[in-house]
Amino acid sequence: MGSEFLPLELIEEILCRLPVKELLQFRCVCKCWNSLICDPKFHEKHLTYSTTLAFHFINYFNPSSKFILTSYPIDTLFTNNNNNNNVTTTFTRLEYPQHYVKGYQYHLLTGLDYFVGSCHGILCLTNKYGTLLLLWNPSIRKYKELPLFQRPLNNSGRTDVDFGFGYDHVNHVYKVVAVLSYVSYDVTKTEVKVHTLGTDFWKSIHEFPFGCVSVAHSGQFVAGAINWLAYNRSHHSFIVSFDLEKESYQQILPPDNTTACRLGVWKDCMWLISGRDLWLMKEYGNKESWTKLFTISCDFSKVIDILDDDRVLLEYMDKMIVYNFTNHTFKFTDFEIVWPPQVSVESLIDITTY
Repeated sequence: MGSEFLPLELIEEILCRLPVKELLQFRCVCKCWNSLICDPKFHEKHLTYSTTLAFHFINYFNPSSKFILTSYPIDTLFTNNNNNNNVTTTFTRLEYPQHYVKGYQYHLLTGLDYFVGSCHGILCLTNKYGTLLLLWNPSIRKYKELPLFQRPLNNSGRTDVDFGFGYDHVNHVYKVVAVLSYVSYDVTKTEVKVHTLGTDFWKSIHEFPFGCVSVAHSGQFVAGAINWLAYNRSHHSFIVSFDLEKESYQQILPPDNTTACRLGVWKDCMWLISGRDLWLMKEYGNKESWTKLFTISCDFSKVIDILDDDRVLLEYMDKMIVYNFTNHTFKFTDFEIVWPPQVSVESLIDITTY
C-alpha cells in the first residue's frame, strides 16, 4: 500500500466522527467504506461520538390523510431570523397513513399524536389510544411499526396507556414498556407490559408498586432505566424507576418540599420541574444529589428540553422559545407547536434489522 493511503483503522476513527448525512454519501466511495459504514459495530461506535442534535415535530395530516413527521437541525432555532423560508431549507419528512382504532363502538380514524421519547437517535411515537406504536430513525429514514398488546377487560370501559422506550445495555436490546391504568370494581389498577424489539409479543410483569395509581407523561430513559412521574392516592408525586435489564422497580423521591410536574433527561442526568425551578439529579438514584440548576424568570407552559450549558427550550403560548438561563434572555422561534417536539441525536442505528 502506498504512502498516500491511510490505514483502515485511522479511516474508521475519522468517519465515526462525521455527521450521518455525509456518511450515507460516503458509502458510494468504495466497497470497503460501504462495508464499514453499514456495519452495526460501526453504528454503535459512531453513536458514542454523535453530538449533532435535531428536533422533531408531528404535524397535522395533509390532504392525502397522512400524518407528517418532520425533523430539523437544532441550529435552525438560532439561525432562522424569523424567516419561515429559512426554516424549511433543511429537514427530513416521513408521511405516515392514519388507521382505524379497532375494538371501539365507533371505529375512529387516528394517527400519531405524540412522542413517547427517544433513545440512540430512534424516536418512539404513539397515539392517544395506544393502538399504534412506531419507531423511526429520521437520520437514515427507517421506521418500524410494533405489534399491539391485548388490553385488560374492565368494568369502566376506559384504559389509559403510558409508554416508555429505552435500551437494555446488558442484553443489548431495545425495549418498550406500556403502563395500563384502569378501574376494576372501583379500584384503580395498573398493568405493565414489556416488548423487546425483535420479538412479536408483549410480556406481562408486576403492576406498579409503591401505591401508584397513575402516571403522568411518557417515561424518561436514563441510566438503563425508564422513569415515570407517578402519583399515589393522596396525590403525592414521586418517581417510579423501571430497570430494563432486571425488569424491577425502584422508587426515587424528588427534592424535599417540591412538587414535581415534569421529568426530563440532560447529559445522562434526570431533571425535574417544580414550579419555576429546574432540579438536576447528578447521581442517579441518590436523593441527596438533587441540585437546583436554575429558576426560570419568565412564564412558560412547559420545558421541552435543555439544549446546552445555558439554553433551554420552552413552550409558551403554542410557540417555542429558547431561554438563556445565564443572562435571562429569551428568543422566539418561528415554530408553532401542535404537539410537543422531541430532541434527539443523529445516529445510524437501523431498527428494521431487529
